[in-house]
Amino acid sequence: MDPLTITAALSVATKSYGLIKKTIEAGAEFEQVMGQMSRWWGACQDIGKANEVAKKPPLFKKLTFQDSQKEALDAFVAKKKMEEMKSELRTMLLYRFGPEAWKELCQMEREIRQQRQDIIYAQKERIRSFFDGVAIVVALTFIIGLMIGVVSLISSVS
Repeated sequence: MDPLTITAALSVATKSYGLIKKTIEAGAEFEQVMGQMSRWWGACQDIGKANEVAKKPPLFKKLTFQDSQKEALDAFVAKKKMEEMKSELRTMLLYRFGPEAWKELCQMEREIRQQRQDIIYAQKERIRSFFDGVAIVVALTFIIGLMIGVVSLISSVS
């Protein structure tokens, strides 16, 4: 994930967090809070995935020497902010709706995470693997061509 994606995910999470907080403070029902919680959990998952990618950057980023340290720092800061939001939301939800609501929310988060991993992240991983494979094939073709050129140059000189 690039820094723009991390920033976008954090922006979505912050906006959803603010709406969730206002909705809870206004005394809304549990169902009204769940729509925003779904968006918030999705942003949390994006930031979590950004942390994974930052720890193990794709081959293309390694080869082009892109600033992976900045991306890792952005992902770390976003993760810590999400943890802070999660703690505050947990307290608000426990106070407003009770412990069963938090358990239900955690179950919903697991379902969202599984869906995102199955669909979105798996697709991104396939695309990333494809481009890594293309980069490897291009590099190998170049090296083999260079070796053949050197061998033919040496044989023509002899």
